[in-house]
Amino acid sequence: MCCFTAGQAGGPRPGEQLRAFFWASRDRPAWAKLPLSTRRPPTWMWLALMLAAAGCAVVVADSFSAGVAKGELRILAGQRYEVSALGLHDAAWTQVSAAGYQAYRAKFMRAAWVI
Repeated sequence: MCCFTAGQAGGPRPGEQLRAFFWASRDRPAWAKLPLSTRRPPTWMWLALMLAAAGCAVVVADSFSAGVAKGELRILAGQRYEVSALGLHDAAWTQVSAAGYQAYRAKFMRAAWVI
């Protein structure tokens, strides 16, 4: 026979002892209470976590705005390169060097991966 029987007049119902033990910390014995240091991380740890999260947010936001560009490229006869980009002369075709052509090509490829 079980020591807790439903409807028993003298003893508590089956879940009451467990509820009191797990939900009311003042009713717990001293050995079952967690020390204050393990209940919540220290303030310096929260500060470090928040600074790291803010730093990550800045890096992500900056990476979205740094290299994203949309435009078109074309190669003309005689080793001439032209670029049409929104940030360069209001999207008018602009003649650039070979190095400038490669730089814009890399920006446009990066924008295709981001978008």
